[in-house]
Amino acid sequence: MFERHELIPEDDGYVLVLYVRSYVEEFSTQLDEPMDERNTRLLKAKIKRYIREHVPDIRIVRVKIMMGSILLGSLTIK
Repeated sequence: MFERHELIPEDDGYVLVLYVRSYVEEFSTQLDEPMDERNTRLLKAKIKRYIREHVPDIRIVRVKIMMGSILLGSLTIK
């Protein structure tokens, strides 16, 4: 789902910028619809798994989800 990431340092940790593959049909077809609770939970689970697998020792305080240069969303990680 995510093709790459960037880390931006902040005072209390890092912002993780995740870039979504633009050809992920399951995600891109729903851009004009609000996400329901189930899809929100699934997306958060994918983000947490990505953090565990790619940046496990870095304190992530916020995640931005990008598709190219478009900000799709932002969330705080606890």
